[in-house]
Amino acid sequence: MKKLLILIAAAFISVNASAQIYLGAKAGVAASWTPKTIIVGNETIVPHNGFFGGATFGYDFSQTFCVESGIYYSNKGHSDRRPEVGSFSRNLHYLLVPVMGGLRLGEGRFSLLVGPEFGYLMGCKVREGKIKYDDLEDMNRFNILIAGELHYMFLDNLGAMIRVDSGLNRNFKNEGLLEKDKATNLSVSIGLVYNFEFDN
Repeated sequence: MKKLLILIAAAFISVNASAQIYLGAKAGVAASWTPKTIIVGNETIVPHNGFFGGATFGYDFSQTFCVESGIYYSNKGHSDRRPEVGSFSRNLHYLLVPVMGGLRLGEGRFSLLVGPEFGYLMGCKVREGKIKYDDLEDMNRFNILIAGELHYMFLDNLGAMIRVDSGLNRNFKNEGLLEKDKATNLSVSIGLVYNFEFDN
């Protein structure tokens, strides 16, 4: 029993000795779509281009395992072309809070992060041809997503990132004209990541 306790204590000390708190930032461009949205007539769906960025904080339990969270701004939505009005876009402005677990690979150069993400919709701007209006009242303000990121650190603190997130609940409220629209969010981002590490 004593040997087991000594081994557990030694493992804890070893992990804690290599553990680090880190803060950082991410920023990049994103392309987004709304899968399952209703297609009317001769609409042509095109990607909606936007910005993704924010602050991160995480904890490296060891050289292999980490957890990471943060708060990000993300511009999502969808765009299409409609013969009767020309271009159409729904521009969604979200705050996102992920809770992700990660693996460090290749001596820490590669990181794979996966986990749930919680979104709050701050604004919804619609443009139909030359007409612009707000449409927040038709939208679900809270969004639950699953997110994944792959990082490659080409310098000790600076790297490149590709990110994918997919909504698990529908964008529109279950009422009114959009009751049958099952649209969810899907976006792909590429950008840069920068981390500062603090020794414990």
